[in-house]
Amino acid sequence: MRYEDWPKRLAEYLEEHNSTPFEWGRFDCCLFVCGAILAMTGVDPAKNLHGRYVNETGASDVLLEEYGEDSLEEIVAAICEREGFPEITPSFAQRGDVVVVNAPLSGDSMFHVCLGIIAPGGRAAVASPRGFILFPINRVIRAWRVG
Repeated sequence: MRYEDWPKRLAEYLEEHNSTPFEWGRFDCCLFVCGAILAMTGVDPAKNLHGRYVNETGASDVLLEEYGEDSLEEIVAAICEREGFPEITPSFAQRGDVVVVNAPLSGDSMFHVCLGIIAPGGRAAVASPRGFILFPINRVIRAWRVG
């Protein structure tokens, strides 16, 4: 259940991490989104992940061990199901909802599947090397309603 003042808490969390650089195991897409959920609800869906990996391979190993999946989408689905966050149609995602985004992150033409949170203004915030970046809702491929 979201706190009564969750919009303020989410805005403060995003402001605090506006320029926090991506770092595996400290501020990656999963931990960024779980931190937003913690700010809005007091629940940390990543409580079993903190400090357990330092690179992409380690993250994959830990997530596979914890959730029996190696697809980011399926891991997020499992976490959201465990937390009671129902999956919704991506176009219905609203501020504070968890989303999976297919987006370019490194300035090249490659697209990456990333975890994000819908920020005020209706765009998906995703952790990146230069702090979080925002993507339009049409980049969202799956979504879950938080709390």
